[in-house]
Amino acid sequence: MRKIKIRKFLKKDIKNKIRWINDNENNTYLHYNLPLVFENTIEWYEKNKKNNKRYDMVIEYNNIPVGV
Repeated sequence: MRKIKIRKFLKKDIKNKIRWINDNENNTYLHYNLPLVFENTIEWYEKNKKNNKRYDMVIEYNNIPVGV
């Protein structure tokens, strides 16, 4: 059975986010300053992790992260 889940973005998801966003197949219409780099993405995460006005999420397919 296939299982799709949407969950809160966690610190462990940063490397995947960087890889996904930096992929030219994915970023054509995105509003990021490219390329994303680890240090800046860590700063973004720390700044926003307790922000109640946003909810950053990860999509999982069969418990494998596949997107944000």
